[in-house]
Amino acid sequence: MWTQRAQSELRAAAFFAHFAGRCLNEQRPLALQWLAARGASDELRHAQICRTMAGLYAGAEQPWPELEHDTPPALGGVSGALATAVLVTGVCCVNESISTSYLGECLAAAEHPTAKAALRGLLADEVDHARVGFGYLASLDASSLRELAPQVPWIVRTAVRTWVGSLRQWPGPELPAHGLLSRTRIAELVREGLRELVLPGLAHAGLDVGEASTWFEAEGASWL
Repeated sequence: MWTQRAQSELRAAAFFAHFAGRCLNEQRPLALQWLAARGASDELRHAQICRTMAGLYAGAEQPWPELEHDTPPALGGVSGALATAVLVTGVCCVNESISTSYLGECLAAAEHPTAKAALRGLLADEVDHARVGFGYLASLDASSLRELAPQVPWIVRTAVRTWVGSLRQWPGPELPAHGLLSRTRIAELVREGLRELVLPGLAHAGLDVGEASTWFEAEGASWL
């Protein structure tokens, strides 16, 4: 679990490093630029925390995770500012928001002092990383939001597929005292996060979530 988390945190560090540059180039609000730049160092620290935890459980120091790519993936037919908006919505508004709920549940269940300290460190920053996404949406003008809106169903579908893939690789045992929830409980948290946090948040930001919500209730929720 901690090895998987280290890899995920390193990918997030690469994303935030790229995004911070976009915020600077697009002259987004200074607070948003600062949070995005801080996000890269936050995620690097998270990767180290997770790597350390993996080593403690394995009984031997673990290697630094490998980074598959140092730039965000290319999006077919989408580029420039719209590509940035799509990625920020998916990574921050959707995944970081769900991760906030998920890590909160892990922390609440954890009893082992070291696991609790690690989870507390991850959770404290994850809240701000979700705020980065919604802050970015708040900085967009009406025209940009209209351009982004048709991408919302794809963003939600991609997020669900990502969590499904993670659950397939998840360790079998349920060890809540060490912050390891069951696959069933994680799936419930993802469903709850999308229904109660992500989709209402995107709607509040001015995006049409009708198609995404319909798809999720008709099909997506059953994937988890």
